[in-house]
Amino acid sequence: MPSVDATHSELWSYEGAGIYRHVRLVKTQGLHIIQDGNYIFSEMHADGTSLITVKAEIRNDGNNDAKFDVETTVYDSGGKLVASAELSDTALSVHCNTSCSLQLTIRKAELWSIDHPALYTLKTQVKSGGAVTDELNTRFGIRSIRFSANSGFFLNGQRVQINGMCCHQDHACVGAAVPDKLNEWRVRQLKSMGCNAIRTAHNPPAPSLLDACDRLGMLVVDEARMMSSTEEGLVQLASFISRDRKPSERHPLVARQRRARTARNGTRCAHGQPNEAAST
Repeated sequence: MPSVDATHSELWSYEGAGIYRHVRLVKTQGLHIIQDGNYIFSEMHADGTSLITVKAEIRNDGNNDAKFDVETTVYDSGGKLVASAELSDTALSVHCNTSCSLQLTIRKAELWSIDHPALYTLKTQVKSGGAVTDELNTRFGIRSIRFSANSGFFLNGQRVQINGMCCHQDHACVGAAVPDKLNEWRVRQLKSMGCNAIRTAHNPPAPSLLDACDRLGMLVVDEARMMSSTEEGLVQLASFISRDRKPSERHPLVARQRRARTARNGTRCAHGQPNEAAST
């Protein structure tokens, strides 16, 4: 049986030990969307329309080469179909990956903001031989962000004063094993106090925290734990970026991704361009 010794800590705070977040075994068919393999990008136009680009990473772990279709549909918060697109007859060899790109247009798109966190749902289906081999629902928002050294932070073209809090992953009485509902309660409490941003000190946050921030309208500085160029450190960094990456709008709340609290130089904005303002 594996064991965990949490006697020695790398931090000055409680880090937790063992399994303290959800662990799920995901079983798929041979032809499937890889883990964290659905990326959503949006381009906002002056006439109120938004061009949505979907990139789906498909893998074939079956016994034979395959041909497949990818169908994408977008629904608004009320469940109304607002856009759809299809990519047909893509060939994929056994034990290979391919990236499929589709574009959709949403007219009069509702933008995600702190006061009105509008969300859409993207349904991605992979079909082969007329049968669905994989299906994934991805919630996302549409917004633009910009940092300026002279003027600060802009969300959807409007300047926003960031009033943020540094929140460790643990919570009173439960340690690092924080229930989903408690993460949501904490976000609600912070919003009621006038907070509009959370820095996830000093770990990649639990998915339930990001989901709560999506729904409730809270910005996030998404922080990685390890400052390391070792093989393990780079694998963890790649996983962190893939899960919460920008410029995907999969988590519209994410204003920045950064490495650890002391990683000041080279910090990049969520949209992948060098930040104009100094890291704080």
